[in-house]
Amino acid sequence: MLIWNSIPTSDQTSADVVLGQPTFSTNTYNNGGQSRASLSSPNGVFSDGPRLFVSDAGNRRILVWSRIPTSNGQPATGVMGQTSFSTSLGGAVSPFNFQFSSNYNGLVLGGSTVWVNDSFRHRELGFLLGLGATLTYSRESRTYEPGPFAVTATFTGALAAPPKLALAGGAAGPSANDVTSTDMTATLDPLIWTYSRTLATGDYGTFAITLEAESDGNPLANQPAGNTFTVEAPPDTTAPTVALTYGKNAAAVGAGPLVITATFSEALATTPTLAIAAQGTVNDQTAADMTATADSKVWTFTKAIASGGDGAATVKDAAGNENAAATNATFTIDTTAPTVALTYSKAAAAVGAGNLTITATFSETLATTPKLAIEGQDTANDQATANMTATASAKVWTFTKAIASGGDGAATV
Repeated sequence: MLIWNSIPTSDQTSADVVLGQPTFSTNTYNNGGQSRASLSSPNGVFSDGPRLFVSDAGNRRILVWSRIPTSNGQPATGVMGQTSFSTSLGGAVSPFNFQFSSNYNGLVLGGSTVWVNDSFRHRELGFLLGLGATLTYSRESRTYEPGPFAVTATFTGALAAPPKLALAGGAAGPSANDVTSTDMTATLDPLIWTYSRTLATGDYGTFAITLEAESDGNPLANQPAGNTFTVEAPPDTTAPTVALTYGKNAAAVGAGPLVITATFSEALATTPTLAIAAQGTVNDQTAADMTATADSKVWTFTKAIASGGDGAATVKDAAGNENAAATNATFTIDTTAPTVALTYSKAAAAVGAGNLTITATFSETLATTPKLAIEGQDTANDQATANMTATASAKVWTFTKAIASGGDGAATV
């Protein structure tokens, strides 16, 4: 049996597929032994669209291919007239077996019925074909993301009315992609019908297509193979953002443990890592895993800050989709105590009664308000620890003390 995939337009056009033989150059009956791929004196052929029927007279059977064969020697998927692919018995006269001559056509198609010329028994047998259908998707993988979706149904017989299609499935709860029974759209071919829609977001999983159709009073016998498809969430290509906070004042981090907290904009797929590049090497940190918290978006890292290596330090991080640069990714290490010089609004060697302004000039800007205390010869001019007052310069602070009469002698600030 030779198959041309298109109608030949010139003499001696080579066939595309051969059935009953492994190659175009062999011609033995039941080549390789009787099987689902062998033929002996085939004498008739027809197709109802997707299926192919070949009358195999020498083996008293009809072989059925559920899809038009595409390769040489392709095995049949079904058999009529025999109980198996390996038998060729005539058997007793019955409604299902036949014995026809190889001299003339063994079968014809009439509507949705296969008629077999059971010539040696002087009768015609009619086998009613159940209506069948095949599905073709706009994506061969049958895997979709939210967006366009299309499917084509090819039926084995002309339909009495437009076929209907329903979609159901996906995740429990959402039903945005479910479709109740709806008419499909006709094409120029009365056997071919289409359906298309836009798949929505939020409803993901496996969906099943259910068809309803009727031809010559015969309803669709079975749902077609491959009547499921999958809708997946689109990939997340947006990098997470991250903000860093510090367990100490980031402008002046002293020696000791420093807890760095990273708050991401979304839950992470992998453990984030953190690295620190400081002014010297003493406080550098090679990339290391952060520690999870109860919140999947919040991670921490504790760094022991050593004395020395003062200056700006930069935190680097990475996780899953490479995240955007962290906000507040720089802190300053300052493990050197500031120096301070005091001056007095009166001669320090002889401070009389009245207001005395003490000015403290520090060697660097302070992170907190400095405090001052005074211890005199007696309690009259003592001063408990109290905050100093800021000036226009962040390094200069003042304190005014009302000096009382009495209690003469040295006083320590």
